Amino acid sequence: MDDLDEPPPDNLRKYFDSLGFSEANRTSVWGWIKLLLDHSPTHGRHELRVLDMCYNLGDFIEKNGVYVPVSKNELVYGGGLHDTGKLLSDRRILEEPWDSRDQHIGEMRQHPLNSYYLLIGKYGNLGHQDLRVHAYSALVGLFHHKFHQRDRYPKKLPRLGTPFSAGTIKRAESCSRLVALADIYAAAVYRSGNLDHEEALKMLADNADSCERDLLWLMQLRGCNVFRIAA
Repeated sequence: MDDLDEPPPDNLRKYFDSLGFSEANRTSVWGWIKLLLDHSPTHGRHELRVLDMCYNLGDFIEKNGVYVPVSKNELVYGGGLHDTGKLLSDRRILEEPWDSRDQHIGEMRQHPLNSYYLLIGKYGNLGHQDLRVHAYSALVGLFHHKFHQRDRYPKKLPRLGTPFSAGTIKRAESCSRLVALADIYAAAVYRSGNLDHEEALKMLADNADSCERDLLWLMQLRGCNVFRIAA
């Protein structure tokens, strides 16, 4: 895969095996993540953490019979590709300390739209022939800051239309809300370090809808910290 031939980490290979990813999709998903790791190690590591959390969340949902209209595969694809659009952000901004992010908030808020455009293939494959279009994950990336948190963006969505059915868009919205739980937790605990585990869960619950609150409550009731991973 050109300069992207470094193998994925062991946990990622385990997830790919467990979920039956095709060789082409393994190569493509890892390729997009590897590009982000090379562009911004900080945000590439964040992408991997969110993928890890989404796999664990999907595992918990399956084992506990929680009804959500989203599969573990969708969560892993969506979580692993949600920040792909940061490839088009200035790496110097991405690597700045957390406390500096507000001065570049306008540029940073472009990344959901850029994730969408990259993953539907609008900008090609960035010169790497094995990178694929991931249309469903493009929607998840577009929506993951739009639904769930109070300060929602992008303010205006692009016209979606074909090839997305209304059902696909609705599922992607549901998936994006679950990806957002992992994304916000990872940013608050691992990237900014401003919140500890209990504080982060409270923040999530305060901003969650009823379905998400029920899921978070059940996780705590069962003593299952699916978001808590090695930093």
